[in-house]
Amino acid sequence: MPPETGSAADAGLLFTTGSESRPEAAPAVSSDIRVYDFARPSLISKERKRALDAMYSVLAKSVELWLASRVRGHIELTLEGVDQQSYGEFALSMTPPCAAYVYDVQDSGTQVVIDFGQEFAFFLVERLLGANGPPVVQQRPLTPLERMLVRIAADKVAEHLQEIWQDHVPLDLQMSRFESVPDMIQAANRQDPVLVGRIRVCATGVESVLTICVPFAALE
Repeated sequence: MPPETGSAADAGLLFTTGSESRPEAAPAVSSDIRVYDFARPSLISKERKRALDAMYSVLAKSVELWLASRVRGHIELTLEGVDQQSYGEFALSMTPPCAAYVYDVQDSGTQVVIDFGQEFAFFLVERLLGANGPPVVQQRPLTPLERMLVRIAADKVAEHLQEIWQDHVPLDLQMSRFESVPDMIQAANRQDPVLVGRIRVCATGVESVLTICVPFAALE
């Protein structure tokens, strides 16, 4: 990635200890001061946040390019943000029935969750089967055949997720299962910190969000 865009290499110190950081000048007084949450301290500095945004923007555009030749129509993936949450907050943000693929992170005992959401999932099903026009979104879990179709895209997202982290953390992802009920996923303890990337999906007749949840324990 060109240096001016904020390369993935900028994330080399994302999860290092405070002793490795350079001393900073005292910040100017600001009117938007926030109360510090001692129960859940922030693990992402502003510099690290910019590096993460750059990495996940690369992921979004890589997946967009891969999808563009397969859905036969306009599709745009844009990063909304990468934020620290508790796993409980992430689970509550998922709307049932979800379309979530769970991947084991080898040798870490942790799991990554990639949720396509109903709108994006049914869009992929119809386009990969050759249909055109806006998708018919049904309020039901995906069938086994539909899960297999959407998994093609899920595996590609997982592949690009490994690529953006490969210089920092070896995320060896192995497909575990599909889940349509958020409470059944249990990829981490509810209070555990997780890194949540949200990618806005705009396509023919579809506005949805692709969500990627990675436990901090997998990145340490």
